Amino acid sequence: MMVVLLTTTIAFAQNNYQDVVYLKNGSIIRGTIIEQVFNESLKIETADGNLFVYKISEVEKMTKERVGAPAKHTVSSESVNQKLQSVRQTLQSSSQQNETTQPSEQEEKRTQSGIKGGISMSTSIYGNGDAQYQYRTAAYVGFFAEFSISKNFAIQPELLYSMQGDASVGLDYINVPLIFKFYVWQQRLSIDVGLQAGYMINAGKNYYKYDFLKKFEASFCGGLSYKLTDQFDVTLRSNIGLTNIVEGIDIKHSVGQLGIGYRF
Repeated sequence: MMVVLLTTTIAFAQNNYQDVVYLKNGSIIRGTIIEQVFNESLKIETADGNLFVYKISEVEKMTKERVGAPAKHTVSSESVNQKLQSVRQTLQSSSQQNETTQPSEQEEKRTQSGIKGGISMSTSIYGNGDAQYQYRTAAYVGFFAEFSISKNFAIQPELLYSMQGDASVGLDYINVPLIFKFYVWQQRLSIDVGLQAGYMINAGKNYYKYDFLKKFEASFCGGLSYKLTDQFDVTLRSNIGLTNIVEGIDIKHSVGQLGIGYRF
């Protein structure tokens, strides 16, 4: 009788406990270990009849636990390190992306405006370039706005009052250049090219003598700009007339400008 009771007790105890295998990757397998090769591998059968074979090197630990007992949440140090490394890499990649893309996006969308002015030297030349008049040293002043399209390209419209002509006939214009800026060095040095439309507003005191002068003219603009700081830049530009300034005569303006700009 005692033997039967002891056998029944052992069987009941075995039925109420199960083998639990904790893997290093964080997985937990519950069932019955049906085969184990010392220091090499083990085979465990789950309650639903599935068989799993693991190398001992994959196992964190093996225990017996009561069936239905709350699961013990354990995470191996190797799994924790892997997850932490993954988080670090994600954060580092995100930080690098922000550093590289955010400034670029800001510059692509940036719009700046300001005032500019400087000295100019202008003359009038014939189409063949053989003869020209003495230079007139004068000034120009006006406004500009720079619209950054990308990191290295911007469009800059301007509105300028420009003193032109030559030493004998001083002509004053309202000019509207449209400049395309190509930044070639550290977003400070740019090559500037564009077109300019001009309207003559003054031809001196004896304006009535010069009624043969054309009111409108078009010019090609080319030069360099350099940003001294984020607010100040210096510009060297040449404007070459594309249209005649005198009706029926091939004579055009040639203007050189050196100026400084201030950005608000």
